[in-house]
Amino acid sequence: MKMSLVSIILPVYNSEKYISTCIESLLKQTYQNIEIIIVNDGSTDNTAKICENYKIKDSRIKFINKINGGICSARNEGLKYITGKYLMFCDHDDIYLDNTVEIMVNAIKSMKMDFVKCGIKYITIKNNRIINKKVKLCKKDVEYYKSEIINNYCYIKNSKLLVYVWNGIYSVSFIKNNNIIFDNKYKFGGEDADFNYKCLKYSKKIGFINKVLYVHNRRLEFSTAAKYDRNQIYSLYMNMDQEFNMINSISKYRKRKTIIYLIIEYFNDLVYILSKEKCNENYNYIFNVYKKFYNRIKIYNINIIDFLNVRKNVSYKHIIKAIFLKLKLFHILVLFTINHNTI
Repeated sequence: MKMSLVSIILPVYNSEKYISTCIESLLKQTYQNIEIIIVNDGSTDNTAKICENYKIKDSRIKFINKINGGICSARNEGLKYITGKYLMFCDHDDIYLDNTVEIMVNAIKSMKMDFVKCGIKYITIKNNRIINKKVKLCKKDVEYYKSEIINNYCYIKNSKLLVYVWNGIYSVSFIKNNNIIFDNKYKFGGEDADFNYKCLKYSKKIGFINKVLYVHNRRLEFSTAAKYDRNQIYSLYMNMDQEFNMINSISKYRKRKTIIYLIIEYFNDLVYILSKEKCNENYNYIFNVYKKFYNRIKIYNINIIDFLNVRKNVSYKHIIKAIFLKLKLFHILVLFTINHNTI
């Protein structure tokens, strides 16, 4: 049986120290029928030269140069060149395990999914030293038809596997038929989740496999998630709108608890952003951000009992902060935020 071609999009930017390890992990996959689409997003170091040398050595590599435009524009550029049946992504300093592509292809074929997600080994690095390791993983192999997603959404969301694109394999026909691309409005994170929410909106069947197949290296000196930027707040609201839109599109019923659960989680994400050490926003700015969030959710007519009814899926600390929001105790929330405390 002929092996289906898998397209792997690899955006690169100033990654001369790590890119060889990343590319080598792709080239030595047990599943060999791949094309690696490297998109150089205006690197100013030796990244482009290293990638060009790999292209000369291996015909499976396509190399594209473009002016710097960010991760979304780089991936969208890569999407123009894919010729495979399936699509995967990789970040420039991460690695695939040797059998990542093989297992993912077998999963999406056997389960007949629009997309499948795998587990992640998540390594946090500071000054070239590993300071933390953790794994994000579903408890078992599971598949969901569209009608089942809303009933299991809290579990799906809590798995944290929809935050990224590089831990997934997607049907190319599914992506192209629904015109799913990355949104260039995202400037400081959130673009992967946005892509996945679009996929969920149009998918008929999705899957999660109980295997760690991707190693993500989070280098704190480069990580956007570890830094504060006002664009993170804008990204949060865009993600929130996209996710709510997706929830409303896949189910007309039984979604109120899901919406309330998401409101609690998004508000706590907002508190986290404003509590970062590098955040120097003043009292009034933070107060107004919380007030704006409150005004944004008023249309749902949430009461305190609603918050308590989702306690099986949310920590009590998160619920308490949401209750403070409901009671419009913005001043208390700001004081906790400025002191970098959580309730």
